[in-house]
Amino acid sequence: NLTIDAELLKDARSCGVNLSAALEKALRAEVHQRWQQDNAAAITAYNKDVLSLTPAPSPALKGGERMLPRAQRAGREYCPASV
Repeated sequence: NLTIDAELLKDARSCGVNLSAALEKALRAEVHQRWQQDNAAAITAYNKDVLSLTPAPSPALKGGERMLPRAQRAGREYCPASV
């Protein structure tokens, strides 16, 4: 059973709101939010497990060096054409 404020329904119809689509969108958002709330502890535990399995960055690398080409990491000039 579904009830809705008559004035809101009148306003929505006068604005051309697709009631079915609007209700579906709102319900999907509500279900998603409740699922996240209900599963927050499990999600947090899973993320903690994943992080515990992720290797720590090498202490030999400083701030983002691993993203640089080998020549730049070694202090040489980098030429993309030579790669």
